[in-house]
Amino acid sequence: MRPVVVGSFKEEKESSLEIIFKMTQLVLFILFFVVYASQVDAFVTRVAPRIEFSGTPQTTMKLSKTYNRETDHPLSLLITFDLDDTLFPIQQVVEAANDAQIAAMHSLGYKDTSMETCMVQTRAIRQSLKSPITYTELRQKAIRAELERLVDDNQKPAMSLEEQVEHCFDAWLQARHNAAEEHLFEEVIPALEDISSHFSSSAGYCTTIGAITNGRGNPLCMTNTLAPYFAFCVCGEDDGVFPHRKPHPNIYQVALKRWCSLCQLNNDRERDDVTLPDVWVHVGDCLANDVGASHDAGARAIWVAQPEDEDRKQPNWSTATEEDREKRALLMEAARSKMSGEVKDLSELKRMIETILERSLAMS
Repeated sequence: MRPVVVGSFKEEKESSLEIIFKMTQLVLFILFFVVYASQVDAFVTRVAPRIEFSGTPQTTMKLSKTYNRETDHPLSLLITFDLDDTLFPIQQVVEAANDAQIAAMHSLGYKDTSMETCMVQTRAIRQSLKSPITYTELRQKAIRAELERLVDDNQKPAMSLEEQVEHCFDAWLQARHNAAEEHLFEEVIPALEDISSHFSSSAGYCTTIGAITNGRGNPLCMTNTLAPYFAFCVCGEDDGVFPHRKPHPNIYQVALKRWCSLCQLNNDRERDDVTLPDVWVHVGDCLANDVGASHDAGARAIWVAQPEDEDRKQPNWSTATEEDREKRALLMEAARSKMSGEVKDLSELKRMIETILERSLAMS
């Protein structure tokens, strides 16, 4: 009979137990790692798509690399547009509106009025002011002063002076919207259609298009062209905005609040009490008002650089002072370094937005 080596059997048993113990440790470690990784993944899924800010409000926003458009929640994309000289030529639009105003004044019997005499009234009022005034109030005051200058004491008009002022202003405003639709740059509607379909919910986006303007244009009133594409419009005369219109950051903050209200978002991504979209792109023709100002508010700014931009002349209906123009020139020069992209017209917009999204996803 073969002798049993007790010591050898004991060593083999201890070796087997040690292996089992180590394997158990390894299994437990793997399980712990899997659970930990799943928790990290859940956390990243909640916060990765958010725009990250650091430092001052002027800091460029960026998206985490881990955002996956196919698997994560829809990326909230806010695209805001300036209106005047971005979507339509303001010189032609205002000239058509001015013609309508004069026609309305003539229809009331004030045949001796003209836009030139109305502008005399406008400039006199502007120079006498010591506080800001809205474009609406300035125009209404000028119409009133011109009607008072021409009124015939022997006349007995059917409308009161204030009703006549309102009638003439309404004619101007309606003509402004009509002319904007008529003179809309030809690439605008195709561009809006393109970005609306390309950055759609089926492609992983929650896209909102809005307008931010100092003037009285409103795309929601342009029912034959722009209205179907725009969710909101913030005007420099709105409550909570005036007198802080462009390039003041306040008008952009109001636009963000308007977007937040429309989307019914909570405040888990707020900065300075304003909720931010995942990506915000602002498009405009003015370096000072659109590029520099929107960038400082947190947007990716796209400059629509029209060929004649550098040689653009002061419109004959403008009441801007020399001091106003000098301040604007300084802001324009400072804004050049703040643009995220430049396009010659809106036909290039979709590709530029795609580029901005790619850069955002690549930054960390």
